[in-house]
Amino acid sequence: MRRFLFVLVLALLPCGCGSSDRPSLAPGSAAPDFTLPGVDGKSHSLGDFATSRVLAIVFTCNTCPVSQLYESRIKKLDEDYRSKGVTVVAINPNKPAAIQLADLGHTDVGESLDDMKVRAADRRIGYPYLSDGDTQSVTQAFGVVAMPHVFVFDQARRLQYEGRIDDNTREDKVTARDARNAIDALLAGRAVQTAHTSVTGCPSSGHAGSAWNRSIDRPSPCVTVTVTGLATGPPAAPPRPRPPPPVIQ
Repeated sequence: MRRFLFVLVLALLPCGCGSSDRPSLAPGSAAPDFTLPGVDGKSHSLGDFATSRVLAIVFTCNTCPVSQLYESRIKKLDEDYRSKGVTVVAINPNKPAAIQLADLGHTDVGESLDDMKVRAADRRIGYPYLSDGDTQSVTQAFGVVAMPHVFVFDQARRLQYEGRIDDNTREDKVTARDARNAIDALLAGRAVQTAHTSVTGCPSSGHAGSAWNRSIDRPSPCVTVTVTGLATGPPAAPPRPRPPPPVIQ
């Protein structure tokens, strides 16, 4: 008897994360207008939030592992500040058709609006979660460099802070809560001390080759397959020749 043992190793390396100091929307700029579909089945525009004292727009997504680490913090931001007149809005910049195999290594859903609805329901997301995947025009207008990327606007809808949510992907290691600090300053009528921080996370999927998407190095996903064969026992007899297939007339 001849026995064979085959070992198949499939390694999927996730898409690379990066950081960038490329200028985004400049401090003091007016909030770009938008009208985007949300997971609640409605379209949402910038004007819908006109009564909010502060508007925090976070670009995030389903598949980025860094965005997933910040998901609970974005929820907490919404829960802690909603009663104070602060509105948190999440926008998914990813083009669903541009998602690669490696992008799905950290999630069981993609980036379509239907996928967003599934994740929002599962995670009990209560803030507006909108999709910019069709044209990504809003993403470009804001100058998003990585996800998650937060933009904090005052009541006049002038940008007062943009950049990271805080200084560490590990919540227990956070020492600077930049987005919260900016919001607290605006609510207290104070100037925001830090208007910009660099962003570390995942680049947006889509618009391949465009200047704004090339600003972050994105390694190509790598699939490595290794097959090892191990034979034990005496050599097997050669296989018997098979008869020719029947002729069908």
